[in-house]
Amino acid sequence: MKRIPIVLAGLFLAMLAPFAQAIIGVDVNEDIDSVLSGRAPPLHLPDAKYRIAVFEFEDPDGTGLGSAVST
Repeated sequence: MKRIPIVLAGLFLAMLAPFAQAIIGVDVNEDIDSVLSGRAPPLHLPDAKYRIAVFEFEDPDGTGLGSAVST
């Protein structure tokens, strides 16, 4: 009986998932051009303290997570 509220909450959150959006339109060529011309590229996440680069290297389990994170 204690699982019913958890299951209902999970179903409710699953219903909201299609409405979630986290897309940032980034023009990579524009960023590269600004770096080559000596300017810092714009911060795509305004409150970010650090810039990091994520590259897909290996995916031994075939999850595709590295590909999703690196794009």
